Amino acid sequence: MELTDNGLARDLVPAERIRHVKGEQVLVYLQASVVNADILTIACDRELEHATGKNVQAIIRRMMNDFGANVVVHEGIHLPVHDVKSYFEANQALLDYENYYSLLMERPVHTKAKNEAPARFEHTAATHRSLFGTGGSFAGTVQDSVVFRTVTVAEDAKVRHSVILQGGQIGAGADLDYVIMDKDAIIEPGVVLHGTPEMPIVVGKDAVVRAKREEVLN
Repeated sequence: MELTDNGLARDLVPAERIRHVKGEQVLVYLQASVVNADILTIACDRELEHATGKNVQAIIRRMMNDFGANVVVHEGIHLPVHDVKSYFEANQALLDYENYYSLLMERPVHTKAKNEAPARFEHTAATHRSLFGTGGSFAGTVQDSVVFRTVTVAEDAKVRHSVILQGGQIGAGADLDYVIMDKDAIIEPGVVLHGTPEMPIVVGKDAVVRAKREEVLN
């Protein structure tokens, strides 16, 4: 962000064009703006009237350039999400205690209550460096993963480096590594899904993934 002499935001400049001295503070725009609704409506109507084709961010940038804007500096953790890879990385970053504490403990997110029983861990369960929501049942191995509420991991199943959203069911003997499961997806017993840090495998909402079954010929 470029600032005026009195500290107002004046313009946004692509990062590759920024040259700064080592140790000098650089402000990065987090794509979050607070704008009076009436003023924004007038600005959007003006752009529509002239058919400029600008999106909301471009309109806000023009308003910033025309009028200036106050700047609120955020010095904490910032985990931008703009594609599958960045979503996966942001969830994995929560497994770092300092990030988790900074994001969720110091600045708690208040949402609707989901009161239910705590997660249940069977004697066969093995867990390491993972976050678990309530209401789940775990009999397999979960490692380096973020697991939402009401998820089931059956005995002998392995879940590593994965993000399992609400209601996911992972069958016995399944093996997941670098996987993102959307809500209420089902992984049947014996399924093997191995992605990579650069390209996690995404299982869609309500999807059912079945193991390949070999035909037996008589």
